[in-house]
Amino acid sequence: MTREDSAAAELALVSAPRQRRWLRRLVILAIACGLLFAFRFPLMTQAAQWWIISDPLEKADAALVLGGGMDTRPFHAAELYQRGLVPLVLVAEVNTSSAVDLQLIPLESDVSAGVLKKSGVPDAAIQRFGHGVTSTRDEAVAVRQWLERHSAKRLIIPTDPFQTRRIRYIFEHELQGLDVQVIVTAIPSKRYDPLQWWKSEAATINFQNEIIKLVYYWCHK
Repeated sequence: MTREDSAAAELALVSAPRQRRWLRRLVILAIACGLLFAFRFPLMTQAAQWWIISDPLEKADAALVLGGGMDTRPFHAAELYQRGLVPLVLVAEVNTSSAVDLQLIPLESDVSAGVLKKSGVPDAAIQRFGHGVTSTRDEAVAVRQWLERHSAKRLIIPTDPFQTRRIRYIFEHELQGLDVQVIVTAIPSKRYDPLQWWKSEAATINFQNEIIKLVYYWCHK
């Protein structure tokens, strides 16, 4: 046997175990991918169940109507008032837009206040907070300023299911040091089942957007 043949034989002996290890890894990866695919629906449902927060409702000092969700949030806040769970509803004064400035559409806070009034919440039970808020963090900071002037100890925040975790995180972070409890409640969606979010394009987009937003807040806290 020549020196070259001997070197090739030694290389083959070394390479064989390495190839077997890679083969085993590929087999394990293929099995894992197969299991993930087979159980994808239960896993996706479990992911939504973990993500969505909905605290048990208790009597509170006020309900918050945050910006956005005009078709759901003020209606749910009015229901909380009618059920006697809150004596007061706070409405966020969100930033205006060019269409609002041209008086083509009403202020979002005016729409929310109008929904509350039409739903039986009296003017005296509606207060506005913040000024030109543009984000959930702005709203949390504005609520902190409101709390520093009032003696509220418990607040209820109704919001869409996938937004609950991010809103809980932001408000707990911004209200640190205050003796106040924040109850985040998920508003049932009429458009889709959040536990089967992959069946709806809107639900899928909402879910992935909330994950991205929460990561953003984690990185910029």
